[in-house]
Amino acid sequence: MKIYGHLICQNGISDIVRCLDSVAPLVDEYLVMDGGSIDGTIEILKNYEKSYNLTIFEHPFDRMDLQRNRLLELTPKNNWIISLDQDEKLGWLAQYEMRNFLQKIEYLGKRDLPLTVGMPFYDLIYDIKHYIEPINVLSTKVFFYDRNLHFVDSYHSRLVYNENDEFTNM
Repeated sequence: MKIYGHLICQNGISDIVRCLDSVAPLVDEYLVMDGGSIDGTIEILKNYEKSYNLTIFEHPFDRMDLQRNRLLELTPKNNWIISLDQDEKLGWLAQYEMRNFLQKIEYLGKRDLPLTVGMPFYDLIYDIKHYIEPINVLSTKVFFYDRNLHFVDSYHSRLVYNENDEFTNM
């Protein structure tokens, strides 16, 4: 089982490296979908392509859930995904402990909801310089990709197995 990083970005030159730095050591491969950056973000991504094992894709941005689903289609099933936005950074504890933690979770057979892991992360927009306090939320930032899992809703995307059986961000 592998751990994949997912990153949706567009014109994120001021935050992109901090986001990549916080996730790259945890993942086996980092899939990045750029929505048409014109600020130098794509050039920075290409500079880090080998050192962070990035695979870069470009698709004109239309909606957040559609961009996230495009990355899901490119990811093999039955693997973990860590999916941060370009303006987010994993908390320091997650950076050191997440890989070991995910490798210890056993697949528990039939589940009615997606298997997700809540963890602290920093929103770089709120504290660009100091990272004073992490945001602690149950979110779909870390999840096990199985079955027909996909995202719905345009901006604050949520994971669903199908339209009748859904998990909502809290």
